[in-house]
Amino acid sequence: MLVRTPLHHPTESLLGYVLRLSETNGYETPWHVLSHAGIAQGAMLTAGFPVDCLAKILGRAAQDLAGIAYSANVDGHREFRLLGHPLGSGLNTTPLRLNQPAICPQCIADHGFIDAFFDLRLAVACPHHRCELLTHCPTCSDPLSWFRPGLLTCKCGASLAEAPTAKVSDELADLMAIVWATLHRRQEALLNMQTHWPTHDLLGTPLRALALKLPDLGGFQRRSMGHAAEAASPTELLDAAAKVLSNWPEGFHEFLGRLSSIGDDIQHTFGKRHKLFNKRFFSARPCGKDFIWLRNEFVRYGLDSWSEAVVDQKMLRNDQAGRRYVSKRELARLMNVSQATLASWVKQGRIDLKVIKANSQLRYVADTKDARNQVPEHQDGAILDARKAAAYLGIPVSVLTRLKASGAFSVTHQAQQKKAFHQADLEKFKLLLGAVPVADTQTASDDSLISLFQVLAEYRFHSSENKAEFVVAYLSGRVTAVQRHSGESKDIYFRKADVDTFVSNSRRQSAGGSYSFRDAAKRIGCDPIVMPKLIADGHLEAEVGREGSRISSERIEQFTSMYASICGLAREMNTSSNRLLRLCDMGAVPLMQVQRNSGQPTSFVLRQDVETLKRLAILHPARKPKALDENRTVATVRMYLAELRSLGEPLPRRGDKPHRLAIAKACGIDRGVFYRNEDALELIASYAASE
Repeated sequence: MLVRTPLHHPTESLLGYVLRLSETNGYETPWHVLSHAGIAQGAMLTAGFPVDCLAKILGRAAQDLAGIAYSANVDGHREFRLLGHPLGSGLNTTPLRLNQPAICPQCIADHGFIDAFFDLRLAVACPHHRCELLTHCPTCSDPLSWFRPGLLTCKCGASLAEAPTAKVSDELADLMAIVWATLHRRQEALLNMQTHWPTHDLLGTPLRALALKLPDLGGFQRRSMGHAAEAASPTELLDAAAKVLSNWPEGFHEFLGRLSSIGDDIQHTFGKRHKLFNKRFFSARPCGKDFIWLRNEFVRYGLDSWSEAVVDQKMLRNDQAGRRYVSKRELARLMNVSQATLASWVKQGRIDLKVIKANSQLRYVADTKDARNQVPEHQDGAILDARKAAAYLGIPVSVLTRLKASGAFSVTHQAQQKKAFHQADLEKFKLLLGAVPVADTQTASDDSLISLFQVLAEYRFHSSENKAEFVVAYLSGRVTAVQRHSGESKDIYFRKADVDTFVSNSRRQSAGGSYSFRDAAKRIGCDPIVMPKLIADGHLEAEVGREGSRISSERIEQFTSMYASICGLAREMNTSSNRLLRLCDMGAVPLMQVQRNSGQPTSFVLRQDVETLKRLAILHPARKPKALDENRTVATVRMYLAELRSLGEPLPRRGDKPHRLAIAKACGIDRGVFYRNEDALELIASYAASE
């Protein structure tokens, strides 16, 4: 085994991890690690890198490295992948740049490892620092090699940490951000996008399809601009692709307009005029089906904006395009009138048809989204009052009423009563609830999740508007569900932490930006029990809120700028509160202590003394560093509380306070834990406050 075997990061490059292992163990090149593992030097630069051999010298199972491996055995066949994303069973399209490393020195300096994103040949720029990647050493001018001394050291010995990297266009940086978010399954990484993209469609496109087709799109864009595509660099191709998609859909339409003017062979059908593009993106295997969203916009452009040729009938077979754009005969059938009646309506201006000329023939196409061409929905189906409609969806009546008033609940069927709901509209909304993208969180435990039904029924949002806003936030992607079994509210699950954050923010906004005692205590890093005492001593000021006293954010900021809690510092420094108190006593660091009704007082230090306390901790290290998982008592209490919640049983109390002796007996621990273990005490207090 190697002397030092640091764990890999979940998103770390496999080859970058090998290089980091080599550097950590003091080797000049990863060849020593490979030799020790019995791996041929050439095998390091292949997607079939034998992680099982590497795992042996790390003292771990091969399965432990499966998450960052470049290949996996699927049903007896080898499949290449990156962070779990399938890349196919062959690498003829070279989606990985294994023998041509490229890095962002700033990212390595920030995180201490090479992200798997930089293994993609598609990655030509850093989305975080919006700069080109480093592929050559600025000192020796040689291409970077995996066989070098360290992550930020060239094989010539020069440092790569300060290597200059040129800035890239906003469009290319945003495209790289989308690829990064797709690889890491992190939609929230796209909050700072500076241009308008088909983000949801791109995020729903498999990584393999993006790797195959984005360079092709850049090639078509360069040809439409009169530039050669064959001699273009990967950066130029992807920058060109970004220009097409960044101003969506207008940029795509302009691109198609330029593309259609290339060549002298003028065809009279939209599909034939764009034959090569159509074939490359929508017909070619294995990724044609992955770009249905692009095909829909392609057809929509032909019907809406391009008047030089008729759109092929076979191209209208797509569901989305077929529902919106129909022939004159189909429109008559949908409206349940004869073609003669429809022709009369056209003359009267009641119906609008688009005329498309192909040679001597005329073709008529109707846009069913035009107000004059609206096709009425069938009125068959049950009519439900508000209470039954809300029960049908599994949400409160007040929330459904608010969703309808805001337009989030779409009404396309006319009910007989103003406050009634058509079952077809309810079913459509249920399908909408079941179609929102869900985050990939198979590792989430059941006790950390809560259903939409429970959120709307159990959480106190302070208003039906805030509850309805939570549903809207889910539909728009601002709050992400982590599990969904159907469109039923009881089958859509969120992280409790995400819900708590949303509810807390909603309450705070409703209260003019002020915090509850519990949320204020979290901001300060102390027990909620001491909040009244802090107010009584004049450190904080309470103001009257809708459901009790609250504390303004300004006073919290003022307090935290002056004081830091010992408990919070202990968590930050991964030590115990008692040790910090001893260090304060040893170094004569003054304390502000707030006495609780029972137990030890809560201690604070002046913010200006925090660095002194940290220096004391370094000068007087603990005999045994506190491990992240050594506090088994806290884990026992957490499991006990989770079991209580799942069984729906109340927390044992004496009067209005938690009965510590009863809780300690139920957990099988010493009651004294609740007097000396801040974390266990905070768990009990937080759970009691949530009941």
